[in-house]
Amino acid sequence: MYSRFSVNVKEARREGGKLLEATKGAALSIKPVDAEFRFEKPPSLQLTFDGLVAPVGLSGRLESLNLYTNPVIPKRVDQVVEDLDIKAGDAIWELYSLGLDNYYITRLLSLGMLGKRNSRKIVPTRWAITAVDKLLGDRQLRKVKHASEIQQLQVHYVEYIGNRYILILAPGSWAFEVIEIWLPGSVWVNAAEPYLTVNYELWEGKARYPEAGGGYYAIRLPVLEYLSRIGRCATVVAIREVTPRYYAPVGFWQIRESVRSALSSNPVYLVNAKELVTWIRERIEVSVETVINASNVLEQLLKPGVKLL
Repeated sequence: MYSRFSVNVKEARREGGKLLEATKGAALSIKPVDAEFRFEKPPSLQLTFDGLVAPVGLSGRLESLNLYTNPVIPKRVDQVVEDLDIKAGDAIWELYSLGLDNYYITRLLSLGMLGKRNSRKIVPTRWAITAVDKLLGDRQLRKVKHASEIQQLQVHYVEYIGNRYILILAPGSWAFEVIEIWLPGSVWVNAAEPYLTVNYELWEGKARYPEAGGGYYAIRLPVLEYLSRIGRCATVVAIREVTPRYYAPVGFWQIRESVRSALSSNPVYLVNAKELVTWIRERIEVSVETVINASNVLEQLLKPGVKLL
């Protein structure tokens, strides 16, 4: 069930109306709350799909919202939310450092509960998701950039609801590339040929991501979490191949959690570029030559003389 109501985006800077304050209370709780929703009229079925957020089904305009159990709010969360002098970025990082996940933090940012008073505003969920992923990744990168390099080429793989993920971690300074392949017949692709996008960043800050969106940062965050956890730096290439089996997008959470799942498994260690090319070829449908020709970081990685172990 999805409810909606209108509110001024700057209402986050002061005490809002009853609907907004009740919504904030429910969002702040780390445990589910019992609530009564009253709609202006019976909710209607308008099933919509979006590549960034979870699908929306029954929806209606909200008339009233009453919480019947008290929200469970950690003391430090309450303090951070009440602090009107802390920057949003610092607040996000502190909450994350306390062990709160990015989904919870995204709720708070979306409802304008983080940051300095005059900077707070209510923002779309899609914006908040990408903002949190990027900021948390940027903070992790400060540590990763200056860590020791991994010692051997390692690869990880996972497939989930029609999405294939290949993660390549090679010895070298920080560089990160995402290659997305949308096969014919997959969601939003009606062409006869696969559609590829390539976005990357290098250690010195040079980047190319004209089409990078939430998916880029949804992959980048768990990669940086993993490297930070093991205390290593790497040159990373992530390949995502979307097949026709992914006919209904469920949101970027599946990207983030698929990559986390892949990195939680034991890596496969390879010894040279030839093995790597063969390993990739066996796991994707599009030709590996097409992927290499479209890439930047992967192409450089496969050049003769590049150290892979």
